Amino acid sequence: VFLCTSEPIQHNGIVANPTKSICDKFVFNTVITRAQSLVVAVGNPFRLLGTEERLENGASCWKAYIRHCLECKSLTLANSVSHNCATSSLKSLRERVLIKTSELVVTTSQLHSTNTGDSILQAYSKAVRKKKPMEYAALALRTVDGDASWTLLCSKKEKGAVLGKSDTPSLFSDSETIRCQLYQQTHRFCVAKPLDSKKSDIHIQGISNRQCAFDGAIVDVQLFHKNSSGHNYGKVVNIVEQGLVEQYVCRVDKHNPIFFFPLDRKTPKFVNLPQISRLGAKKLKESKKSNTEKKKKKYEPHDVVYFDPDSVKEGEVPKIRECIPLEIAVNMVFVVQPLNWCSDHRFPLGVVVGVLPRGDTMFHAERILQVQYQIAKNEESCDNIEINNCETSPHKCDKWRMAFTIDPREAKNLDDALSLSVLEKTADYIIFEFAVHIVNAGRLLPKERRIEDCLHSRCTSIYGKCQGEYRFTPMLPEHITCQLSLNANQERQAITVSGKARLKLSNGVIDFKFPDPQVEIKESVVCSLIALTYEQAECLLYSNQESPPIQEAAKEKLKLYNCSKSAESFPLDEQLKILLMIAKALRLTRLGESGHMYDPSDPTCLSTPCSHMLVEEMMIWGNSEVAKKLFHSSIPSILLRIQPNPKDDELENFCTNFSSFLCASLRYASEQYQRCMARVEEKIHPSFLLMHDTKKELIDKLNEKDLQGVLNLLSGEHIYPQLAVMSRHNASMKSKASYKAIDDRSNVSAEEVKQKYGHYDLNVLYTQFSSPLRRAPDVIVQRLLLDAIYDSRDASYSHEELKKLSQTFNGKIRNASSFERALTALDIAIYAGRSSICTTAFISGISKTKIELLFQNLDLKKLPKRQMTLPSTVLLPHTSHKHRQWKVLVATFFKDDCVMDVTQYTELVHCDRRVKAKPNHETKASMFTCTADHDSKNSGTFERKTLLFCHKSLLTIVPMSFRIAANEFIRSPSAESSEKMLSTLSNPIDSETDFNMAPHIEDANCIFDDDSDLDYSVSSEKNQLHASEESDDEDIENHLAKSKDASQTTVSVTKEDFSTQSLLKKASFAFLEIPFSLQLFDPLKIWMTFDSREFILTPMIQLVEIAPNLNVCTQHLSSPAICFSPNAIQMASSDVYEDIEQYKNLWEGVLLPEGAASSFKSISENSRLVIIRNVLLQWPRLEIPSNAVDDPYYVVEQKNFITLQLPDGFTEDLNAYIELRPGCLLCVRYIIKLEEDETKLLFSLAKRMGFVKDTDGTEDALKRLLGPHSDGYIRAVYHMVIRETSDQKEEHKKPLKLKVKFLGGGGHNVSVVMKEFLSQEKYKCNIEVTEMSIPDMRVYSSLVGLKEDFIASDIALVRKDKSRTVRKDNWKIVENDKNVLKLWNNPGSKMINEEQREALKRSMQAPFTMIQGPPGTGKSVTGAHLAYAFALVNKQRNSSGIKPPCVLYCGPSNKSVEVVLKMLLPMKNNIKLLMVYSRTIESNDTQPIFDRKLLGYPKHEHKCPEELQEFALHHLIRKSRYREKIKAIEENLQRLRKEGFEPSGKAIRKWKKVIEKSEKEIMGKGYDIVFCTCNEAGSGRIPRSLSPIQCIIDEAAMATEPECMVPISISEHVVLIGDH
Repeated sequence: VFLCTSEPIQHNGIVANPTKSICDKFVFNTVITRAQSLVVAVGNPFRLLGTEERLENGASCWKAYIRHCLECKSLTLANSVSHNCATSSLKSLRERVLIKTSELVVTTSQLHSTNTGDSILQAYSKAVRKKKPMEYAALALRTVDGDASWTLLCSKKEKGAVLGKSDTPSLFSDSETIRCQLYQQTHRFCVAKPLDSKKSDIHIQGISNRQCAFDGAIVDVQLFHKNSSGHNYGKVVNIVEQGLVEQYVCRVDKHNPIFFFPLDRKTPKFVNLPQISRLGAKKLKESKKSNTEKKKKKYEPHDVVYFDPDSVKEGEVPKIRECIPLEIAVNMVFVVQPLNWCSDHRFPLGVVVGVLPRGDTMFHAERILQVQYQIAKNEESCDNIEINNCETSPHKCDKWRMAFTIDPREAKNLDDALSLSVLEKTADYIIFEFAVHIVNAGRLLPKERRIEDCLHSRCTSIYGKCQGEYRFTPMLPEHITCQLSLNANQERQAITVSGKARLKLSNGVIDFKFPDPQVEIKESVVCSLIALTYEQAECLLYSNQESPPIQEAAKEKLKLYNCSKSAESFPLDEQLKILLMIAKALRLTRLGESGHMYDPSDPTCLSTPCSHMLVEEMMIWGNSEVAKKLFHSSIPSILLRIQPNPKDDELENFCTNFSSFLCASLRYASEQYQRCMARVEEKIHPSFLLMHDTKKELIDKLNEKDLQGVLNLLSGEHIYPQLAVMSRHNASMKSKASYKAIDDRSNVSAEEVKQKYGHYDLNVLYTQFSSPLRRAPDVIVQRLLLDAIYDSRDASYSHEELKKLSQTFNGKIRNASSFERALTALDIAIYAGRSSICTTAFISGISKTKIELLFQNLDLKKLPKRQMTLPSTVLLPHTSHKHRQWKVLVATFFKDDCVMDVTQYTELVHCDRRVKAKPNHETKASMFTCTADHDSKNSGTFERKTLLFCHKSLLTIVPMSFRIAANEFIRSPSAESSEKMLSTLSNPIDSETDFNMAPHIEDANCIFDDDSDLDYSVSSEKNQLHASEESDDEDIENHLAKSKDASQTTVSVTKEDFSTQSLLKKASFAFLEIPFSLQLFDPLKIWMTFDSREFILTPMIQLVEIAPNLNVCTQHLSSPAICFSPNAIQMASSDVYEDIEQYKNLWEGVLLPEGAASSFKSISENSRLVIIRNVLLQWPRLEIPSNAVDDPYYVVEQKNFITLQLPDGFTEDLNAYIELRPGCLLCVRYIIKLEEDETKLLFSLAKRMGFVKDTDGTEDALKRLLGPHSDGYIRAVYHMVIRETSDQKEEHKKPLKLKVKFLGGGGHNVSVVMKEFLSQEKYKCNIEVTEMSIPDMRVYSSLVGLKEDFIASDIALVRKDKSRTVRKDNWKIVENDKNVLKLWNNPGSKMINEEQREALKRSMQAPFTMIQGPPGTGKSVTGAHLAYAFALVNKQRNSSGIKPPCVLYCGPSNKSVEVVLKMLLPMKNNIKLLMVYSRTIESNDTQPIFDRKLLGYPKHEHKCPEELQEFALHHLIRKSRYREKIKAIEENLQRLRKEGFEPSGKAIRKWKKVIEKSEKEIMGKGYDIVFCTCNEAGSGRIPRSLSPIQCIIDEAAMATEPECMVPISISEHVVLIGDH
């Protein structure tokens, strides 16, 4: 074998097709074992080694091969290589592939002694070689009292180690390094952000280039190059500070349990310490004893080793706590503590120190998240801490007695309060003093070790939701916070920041520029009179905004406060309104024009925007004033909250990309954005997009004169697709804010302060001191502030201490934020598991690989980015990411289950969109459909219709002038501006661009039932043709030709139009061709469910709407193997099976994922969907599995099936396009509207599950059960496969009954909510049907059809049935026939050899025989003679049966049986030979009459050889008495296809009927040997016309076991021939 090793690679150095790469271990093994004497490989050995390492296939095949060549001196370099270069290359190659025993910490003798005891150690010893054991953390084997275990030789916290060289050389070897912080994106890709914010980010590609640096590490990076897209690429050359996390949550590699994969997908996999402890030591001792002694417990090498966490300490010996079997470990989650990662190792070294169950429940998932994000528990040592609450400040403190707090309803720790008082009042103006009071935790919390540990371990309080209830985890213990909280009517020590504002009475303007405007910051004593919630404060500001209970509570608080007011104060509601005016003025001062817009990111703020903005602005002002005080103080170091400015090039690119929409948002009215916009040459103002619901709500509020409601609605950007996406890109452009210790503050100008130390979003110098009870940095800042106020000589913290604290705070707070988002995702996943969530998302990014989504719902916006993306290939074609043409066949049942006789033609018409009128939002779909009346079964009505609809039907197009008017209204809300808003929004929009307005439809028909809430309505000029069963295709063709130019009426589709139509009491088929495209800002209506593949519940996108009421399941398109085989396995072969059912179930786990993957790959390419609507499934009894915890879920018993019964006659029409038989994959979708009965049912369920409180009504109970995203519907999606079908005889006159297997598991089980509805058997569903490819379908049908009495079952179960025998005289019948033992193709009289003769004899005397032989030993010759001998035996049989007996000769391919057929050609006068090809190959020999993809046949280029055409079945039928009829039909259909028509169901049935009759007649003539592939034996043609007795499978080892079972299952006598 001469082997060329060159292969295509991608730009990142990874091979283009890893599974077919020569560096794949399976491909390597196949190639090498083909050679009998010599292998010569030509290529670059360094490239081969590098590619093999990147594949990570767990083998070092090329490394061993090159090592063998070096040892045998058979490695030759090209002549062009110089001597010095050759010497250097060989030396480098030897160092890379040769193993030196001196480099191993574990000695060779120890390795040899443990070969029989610990197989994990053998693999591990190759992975953890150490060149310099004392330079890094090394491990050695230590034996104490016969106990062997690992020990650490030196510290694992080496810093600044010299790293190994990268595989990729630097193009700029002399370039200086850039100090950066590493941010991991995936385990192979990370971004290095320079600490100098002016420099661009650097991309680090590959594990070798990151050089053992973890996420968050401070590293020195050297640049490689800049690619065409402008990104810098580089490598890490030095680690300044390692970003090592204490623990990682991982899953075990089920193929190699020494490897562990982190759940966050960012960190490379870990290598776990192997087991060489007590059990291994005992094995070492016992191996020296007598080998006859047997152990009671046998060590399994595939156990997962779990160590005692207390023993994994520096310098101590890790002790094994438990060995977990792999079959249990694959369903568990492990906590891995990293030990080290040095340059010699590809992966970091870790140790398993914890075991957790899968996160399939809320409790277990939350525990996993706590470990993953390092959320510490409150220290018990803080329980006895006493605070300095009784100790007063040594300085004089003012007392503030008229303060009040505004906090969420669930708040317990109140750490801030507000107050307002009048300082001066004249006829022209009033001067107010407004103040922010913050609890003085800096003084009250002592700076001692226990308090400091408590603050630093968590750093922040945790907020989250769980089942509708807020989950709060405080930073400090409750007994501390209750003594500090600013509760009502309790005096507390505080720090007060007070300022002055002047209100001009003439124009109501707040002014801060007047004499004596200074801000005072000092210690104080505060007594809060009342505690308001945000809802109560909003009610006092705008009384019509809240519900009556909240209004009553607000009035009580108002009365209570006003009764205790002092002489200089005034009513609370007036104070709130003045404070709101001050807050708005502060906001405008800080942000300029951008301050007019307030768009909260928290969904809880949407209902109370004014009160939230009031508190937020006051806190920002107070924090900013404290930052100024600290910055200009004399203390050596301070702590600021800094957000760097975006890079100029990124900001300019953003303004260029979104220049058309920047004027629509006040957010970008700042000088910096305007300056970038001025440089944009062309400004285009396209139509502005608005959601339908938003437009309706706006008009209602404007008509009601609710100006504040309009203002709140317009201010938010999440309701506008273009603005929401623009905000998303703007946020991703900016860096995250972080804490930073600042020491040198001298000689810095005001502009430099803002640029260098400012907060970009807030546009101020900023720190945080206002929440000391829930943020640890605020306590530190307060201590620094007290030092600054009193000019303390002894600072509380040094610069180094603050620098270290800032790094800790940044990491902890980032983890806490991620934990809160993960809790939100977990809560959404649990609700989505009960009922799929239907929501709207905007497309924020689209490429050839992925589609990025932005959810309109603010809760869903918090999902991780990877849960908001879709593979682009599931919605768009592989070749282009712009347009796709979906072909959808819709078959609809109606309630009367009428008999259907539908003849359908499909005209594939390309309809161009009117780009000018309705850009990117109108879709024109061509439909050719037919309905059949119940009374006239033999006639059909052809009707050509054109559908015009908007698959982005959630949008309304409004002119840009609307948004400009909205901005004016936001700046100055008044009656005049509101009238302008109303007139702009309410003006009649041109009918060419208004999707919501549809003309009156007369004589409109709906093609679907009335159970759904949105469907198509169509109107057209009808072209009718009544056709009976005898109607010829020529009549149809003529009619279509006449009506080809007929005018058509197209209308838009709305829900209102649909609701006015009456239901047609008919059944219908419709074939739709729907153009589909996606662009930026387009909305998508999606369904969300949950996924547990990552060992924790996460939301995932399940369905995407491509047209009104037509959904595509992205879940099974992207992960078909997971959806249709939750228990997928790679190998089902076993030595022993319990019964045939176990055999079928095991192999089903292999066939279903393979078949589903290939079939949905085909669907992704040809975009074909088949949907059956309004179907009733009969579910069996559902049971709760034993491992169901928290929310119970239900599954169907293994032996039970779901029943689907189709009406008589329906399948005859449907089978023209898709045949419902075993192997068909079903995606079942339920949509149940919650009417009165359904609501009562769910309320009863919620009561049983404990979701109903005493004060709850039905609405509250359902919200707790279904979540806040419920919209009045219950949705569910299930994946199933057809397992059995009832026998249909007499031309499909009986109803077809299907037994469907439920594929539960993961996110596919029946929820407790859906179980209530499925048990009633009255709710109908829609089903998407997908055929596996014809070969996969036949294999699956054969597998599930196996029965106990088949010889195939005996072979499968490896059992010998003594009752199964063959005729004893078989050999005697053929022994004396000269043609049996003589070689036919030999000119002499040479006979077959003795081994071949013995194989013939044994094969004829046993019901099952295997013949094995290496290449060239004459196996195929033996098979030909054996087939001839069997044919002679069959002629002696009693052939009185209806079907003549025959020999079935099969192989995995047509070529394998064509070889034997050619061998038998000399015997064609003695026996009759027949070759049966697949329909695909038959169509290659004849002109195709319809699209094979439409019927599920795969493509194949093979054709029948000319010398075999006289034996081919498809050639024989075209010479039979049916030849003229076949020719006429095919010519007619070919002509129609050339004109752009696909054949109707009737035409296909007519053609099939003639072909089947002619084939049955030909095959009934009695052929002795029939040749076909193993798969074609399951087509039905052979068992329908012949009776196969013997089955010979040649090249059997090249076919899968289930594929061999296809011909075996229809035979009685089996012979397998092959190699290996």
